[in-house]
Amino acid sequence: RTKNNPGLIGEAGVGKTAFAGALSLDGPLIQGGLVIGATEPGAKASVDGTPVRVAAFLAQVGHESAGLTTWAENLNYRPDVLAKLFPGRCRDTHGNPTQGAIEAARRGPEAVAGLIYDDRDDLGNIEPGDGWRFRGRGPIQITGRVNYQRTGELLEVDLLAQPELLETPEYGF
Repeated sequence: RTKNNPGLIGEAGVGKTAFAGALSLDGPLIQGGLVIGATEPGAKASVDGTPVRVAAFLAQVGHESAGLTTWAENLNYRPDVLAKLFPGRCRDTHGNPTQGAIEAARRGPEAVAGLIYDDRDDLGNIEPGDGWRFRGRGPIQITGRVNYQRTGELLEVDLLAQPELLETPEYGF
């Protein structure tokens, strides 16, 4: 679920049940490998069955996962890219990267995650290190403590204790 596409997927906004055959369609769209359209009784998340919404969901997954080639967010950003993508935290009043963005990019991905995701109420990141611990994972890039908690509840696994599980096919899809 995104700000620009509210309600695109079910209450979780996550992948496993959606990609494991829980999409709400009248029949399979794709056969072999990834089946979209087989209904799983008791599914907790689904994609609205219109072809446009399914296409949008699959396009978003393809974008977030670099064509299904990555399962964890790439946080190797240059300072100028940080300023463009995260202006509220990484761009000064003149449009340049902040000193914090420059330093985080120099220090590496964990520092970048801390800069852009730590202390984010909207993500539920309340403890130091939550930004790195709950960075984007899985093909849809679940991000933030609150989203890991909700996803874990749906998948019946403790993702707060084992966030890396979203990097596996069993839980990421």
